Amino acid sequence: MRGSWLVMLLLGGCVPGEPARDVACEGDPSTGDADRDGVCDDRDRCPDSEGDVDADGCALPEDTDRLPDHLVWSGPEIFPLRPAVGGRARCTATAQGPDGVALAVTYQWFNDSRAGASFAWAREITVPVEAVTPGDVLRCVSRAAVDSPRATAEATAQTLRPGEGLETPGLGTVRHVPPGRFVMGCVSGRDEVGGVTCDPPSPAETLREVPSRAVTLTRGFWVMETELTQAHWSALGLAGTPAAFAGPRRPVERVNWWEALVVANEASRRDRLDACYRLEGCTLGSADLDAFGGGCDEGVGLCTEPTFACTSVAVNSASGHPRDCVGWRLPTEAEWEYAARAGTDLPFSGGGLATEIAWLTDNADASTRDVCSAEAPRNAWGLCDMSGNVWEWTWDGYADFLPEAVVDPAVSPEGPSVTLRGGGWRSDTQNVRSAFRYLLPPGNRGNILGFRLVRSTP
Repeated sequence: MRGSWLVMLLLGGCVPGEPARDVACEGDPSTGDADRDGVCDDRDRCPDSEGDVDADGCALPEDTDRLPDHLVWSGPEIFPLRPAVGGRARCTATAQGPDGVALAVTYQWFNDSRAGASFAWAREITVPVEAVTPGDVLRCVSRAAVDSPRATAEATAQTLRPGEGLETPGLGTVRHVPPGRFVMGCVSGRDEVGGVTCDPPSPAETLREVPSRAVTLTRGFWVMETELTQAHWSALGLAGTPAAFAGPRRPVERVNWWEALVVANEASRRDRLDACYRLEGCTLGSADLDAFGGGCDEGVGLCTEPTFACTSVAVNSASGHPRDCVGWRLPTEAEWEYAARAGTDLPFSGGGLATEIAWLTDNADASTRDVCSAEAPRNAWGLCDMSGNVWEWTWDGYADFLPEAVVDPAVSPEGPSVTLRGGGWRSDTQNVRSAFRYLLPPGNRGNILGFRLVRSTP
């Protein structure tokens, strides 16, 4: 609830970790009553109190209407205004007592969407996936002691909902994907369309999709609503337009994997974020400096020269995992498939019939099409063209699936090929399924190859 602040002052109660001050409170010592054991913690309650009670359930003195004139609150405020489940959230408040003396402030978090259940005592937290679901309303209560009275102030904020949109200056609308679990790969009864069977795998390409495996993603992320378009390319200040099919709302294509990493870093720079990738030994495949994003020669659908390539790439995060990057990046394979499925059991991203939701060989008229067109509707989280239009590069190098459950999988792109997802305008039905995996050398370009960027939620 952006900008909805509820502030109230209460007298009485106690401050966690400090001696109790509730002289009016009576209770059983076995319950951890602060007035009997002299220590305040989150178990303190005064079940036998009558009349008005404070946030701890302790009786308030009769003069609760007389508030301390010398108390000055600033805040509290919750940042960000829309916290993400699995992301960081901070509650900040200051309190001043007599003569402007700063008072110690403590913080307690509640989930008002779950009967006001308390789940943390801290100023800064990681919003726990076991106690909070997307869309829940969180409440931060800050407390400060002033002589014998105790004062509190509160702020509320709603966590991000799946698919909630955010406008960015260079990448257009991005949508929130929450952390969660799903089954990755080809599953019988879910992904068997277009002549595909999962068990036994058929045709041969389906071998890349099995065995299916349970995947947990612990970090939510923002993902571009659309594939990166020619308008986005221009908005980022990049030279040229790597596209065989011109149009501001059509995706860029004929960009290789290395170029996608450079574009991600440029998007980060423009948003004043730390770049996700450290690229080394980058050279052009020809003397033409315009080779970056230069596409292929006229009439050539797939090419490797002239090309842009680097000798190595490292992830700019303490863990080395792309999940922990600050800036924009390519999605991992697991993140891509999770976002494409959007919590559904459909074979395609956004529906059960390919020609109704994807631009593919049956309906694309041998070219890319405008992104987010009415003929290719969004999926449940508001994402367009996750099936069809252009193939999308992912971060991961290619590796066979293993049956064991995994958490935040990411495959280092050190081998000869990296993975692409989603299918394109030249694909048949089986290739635009959410489970389908394609692989190419990272230096390849083609008029069927594009990408979209993601960014982990703070």
